[in-house]
Amino acid sequence: MQQRNKIPVLDFYHDRVSMALWPKFTAMFQLYIESVQRAQPKSFRVYSAAGVHSATTKYVNFISGVYRLADWCVSGQDMILPRLTLLKQEMTSLIERMASEHFGAGEEQSRKTPLVFMINNLYFIVTQLQILNLQKGAKDLVLFDRRLQQTIDKYLDTLLRTNLVGLNQIVSDFSTEPDDSAEGDSGDME
Repeated sequence: MQQRNKIPVLDFYHDRVSMALWPKFTAMFQLYIESVQRAQPKSFRVYSAAGVHSATTKYVNFISGVYRLADWCVSGQDMILPRLTLLKQEMTSLIERMASEHFGAGEEQSRKTPLVFMINNLYFIVTQLQILNLQKGAKDLVLFDRRLQQTIDKYLDTLLRTNLVGLNQIVSDFSTEPDDSAEGDSGDME
């Protein structure tokens, strides 16, 4: 607050506190990233429904605190944001691994249920980041939203391919043929 108002009275004190706390914070952050990387999907308990997993809720709680810290911290944000990007990639990878491990066993369900699990978890992350409305989290919100839309598109494509095989072929046949009637109609209008 004092840095924003350009009041340098306590700069020395803040620098000392930052120098004491920052190494511990970065070590804790690195341990969190490593634990997500090393996580084995088999060790996570997933119930029969493809709902939001507790690891996802813990991730959202963690990054919401870090984003709040990044919003207030002027000097440390350059060191926080790259770590958040790495953590985001690792968490997305963990969600994918959990989806394939826990919901990829059956024939029909092997295509749909992992995607439903991914959609539920990504949707939870997106909605929570929207609710928090953090300045520094806007970029990651867009990336998670884009990933969510890609997963939804993949799910819809899977549904169309498995349930409406003939319709998918008809649409592809008509979408590749040139439309000769449109050219003839434009000449009649003159």
